Amino acid sequence: YQRRVHGQDGSKAGTSKYKLTSTIILSMKFGEGSDLGVSGSLTRQNEAELPVDDTRPHLVNIGNIVQDLENKLRISVDQVYFGKAQEVTSYLRSKQSLSDVGKQADLAAALKKQLAKKSDS
Repeated sequence: YQRRVHGQDGSKAGTSKYKLTSTIILSMKFGEGSDLGVSGSLTRQNEAELPVDDTRPHLVNIGNIVQDLENKLRISVDQVYFGKAQEVTSYLRSKQSLSDVGKQADLAAALKKQLAKKSDS
């Protein structure tokens, strides 16, 4: 996990502008000695101009920005990587043959086409 924070005086008096860049690098392997895996990186940036005074010093502002971006990254990783890994493992564990999956997709497409015709009438 990499994180970079940059701060400078804001455009208004008593404010500072912050720019945070965070990157998560993820690599997952399925099973020992297996070549099957998922890997990638996710980078997000966040900019904010916040007031700076005795009750909200730089450290508090930076902490809040880091927390917000970290939560957004965690949700993204959960949806993208773990969701995709679950989809792949579910597909691999499926007892349906490839031809059955194709037939099911064809049937779904035909039903969708029929429903579209019916709703147009």
